[in-house]
Amino acid sequence: MRRDEARPTERSEGTPVSRNSLTALIREVSAEHANAHPHKIARLVAERTEPDDVQDFYITALERMVADIIRADRNHTMNSKAGRSPKVEQRRSWWARMLSERVSVGDSMWKPLGQCTVDDLDFCITERHSQIAALHTQIGKYEVIRDAMITHGCETAADLPEGAVEL
Repeated sequence: MRRDEARPTERSEGTPVSRNSLTALIREVSAEHANAHPHKIARLVAERTEPDDVQDFYITALERMVADIIRADRNHTMNSKAGRSPKVEQRRSWWARMLSERVSVGDSMWKPLGQCTVDDLDFCITERHSQIAALHTQIGKYEVIRDAMITHGCETAADLPEGAVEL
């Protein structure tokens, strides 16, 4: 499931709510304000949010931020040079932090690395390879657009003649 697809979440009373409505509202406002900064779009989305939807939308928005913070903490630990330190105590504390860092293991489940199985780590590896492939695809598209701009002597991508870019 892609991150922007609807996943049901639970309201406190147990009634499922879809994330589609927040995504749809963001897309609607974004389309109406194509050149606006994300902060302005977020403010406009907040202004259009019905009072009954505030908590559900807030939880939906926070989920991404929480995942980003978990990821940043994990990446900081994984990229730390303490794991390669000649000092035994630094290596031990680094490894303990590594084992406590949470990773996504599929099906919207997270586990501390220390509890991961080989299958869990295979999921982590496959997920990251997919992310790398998606980034390479995006980079390739930007390169095609840039190269077409250079070829056609365009100052902006919008100046490209129709059909100049095939992605």
